[in-house]
Amino acid sequence: MGSMLCLSRVLLALSLLSTVPLARAVSLDELERLRAATREYPDDPDLAWALAAALRDSGRQQEALDHFRRNGERWPDWRAQYAFERGRLLYERGEFPGALDAFETAIYLDPLGGSARLYRALALQELGRRADAERELRVLERLEPELKAETLLLRAMNRMEVGDQIGSQRLLQEVIALDPTSPPARRASLFLDARPRDEVEDPILSTWVQIGTELDSNVTLDSGTDLGGVSTGQADASANWGGGFVWQPLRTEWGTLSLGYRYSESSHEDLKAFNLQSHLLFSSLSFDGPGRLSKRIDGMVSSVHLDGDRYAHSWLVRPNLFVLINNTWGVSRLYVEYLRRSYHDEPLFSSLDRDGTTYGIGVEHYLPLPGWEGSLASIAMKLARTDSEASRDPLGFEGDYDRRRAEIRTQLKLPLGAAFDLSISGGVAWERYRNENLIDALTDNGVGTPTPSKRRDLIGDATLALGWSISPHLRLELRWQNIRDRSNVDVYDYSRSIVGVQLMAERSWP
Repeated sequence: MGSMLCLSRVLLALSLLSTVPLARAVSLDELERLRAATREYPDDPDLAWALAAALRDSGRQQEALDHFRRNGERWPDWRAQYAFERGRLLYERGEFPGALDAFETAIYLDPLGGSARLYRALALQELGRRADAERELRVLERLEPELKAETLLLRAMNRMEVGDQIGSQRLLQEVIALDPTSPPARRASLFLDARPRDEVEDPILSTWVQIGTELDSNVTLDSGTDLGGVSTGQADASANWGGGFVWQPLRTEWGTLSLGYRYSESSHEDLKAFNLQSHLLFSSLSFDGPGRLSKRIDGMVSSVHLDGDRYAHSWLVRPNLFVLINNTWGVSRLYVEYLRRSYHDEPLFSSLDRDGTTYGIGVEHYLPLPGWEGSLASIAMKLARTDSEASRDPLGFEGDYDRRRAEIRTQLKLPLGAAFDLSISGGVAWERYRNENLIDALTDNGVGTPTPSKRRDLIGDATLALGWSISPHLRLELRWQNIRDRSNVDVYDYSRSIVGVQLMAERSWP
């Protein structure tokens, strides 16, 4: 779509500049007559302007530039017009920094000059200063209300070129709403029709339900939080189901607000005490930033029940910054997060209190795989610290769960054709606990030890998922996951495998 954008932007700029004289053929005889007239009447500003314009239209650009500069200094009343014409010539020659200086001079001398502001916006775009170009187009929109559709269309093209497809779509739809029969509206419709399907704006409301079954080799680790129970190696089958929705009540030119809810439940065949019910409320507020930047603030509140009894609840805040590099090298995400977690049951020892706060910082990068349309690869790194509310217990031990964690993850999403797709993901995490471990003191080698260790875990996981889109609203997925935790504290050293199948149905409303 890049060449289409460039051509359309040039054509649109020309249509906007209906007040700017277009180049016309100038004969040599006419040019010589104008030269003779200016020699005879050197103090006539109209003749001087006519000669400079004729030089421009006859292709004598350098000579025209000299006349525009010299005449602008001589006749102050014409200075803004000469500065604009000098800038327009420099722009056409690709000398964008000089053109920008000339347009800024013209705007300084005539702040209401719409033509100079338009060309200044175009020069800023060529120099990569897209946020400044956006601001200039907004000013032009206020100064020239009759050109609102055209300036909105230019702003939409600007958004397309930086990869902001949602923002560009909003502006294109606004162009059409102003006057569906106008030339700008017809151009906007062409751009909307030319967009790939994966650039369509998110729907206002999406709902989904799912049902499935899985076999877990180590069920007692399944507690719905990242601080699971103690491994016993007990396997069990379970049925699981759930559903939820995402609603976008606010979608404006500057950003989008999303709200959602998700419920999930599992019922085990034998180990009923580990039946899990989970409620999650989440929100996301995104902001369109300058140029290739955008921002988003995520919030989540969750509540987990085990076998109908309250187990844990938590809330999280995560500001994100997205940086679009280009369509080849993808998007980077930087974020920080604050997680607060509380457990309902009181621990046997105060050093085993898991209530606490986790602080995290991370970076993630997404990019398409060359030559594999629709593919997406990502790599992520995260550092986190957890401070619990544990206190020293009667045995002299302090927080068993105070820790630092470093993590690296990667994922590949690959379309396979015939409505099938494959997802491969995996990661490695290192956890270093701050204090000597009470559990190690009580259980090491089955009898305990007077010299307990500080817990050190190396955790690896891998997931493989094969999906089949049965219809636009129905999807079947087979999933396998393996987790291996190598810990120096025996009861936390475990392996876990989960195999399952899920059927998901979804419906969206634009």
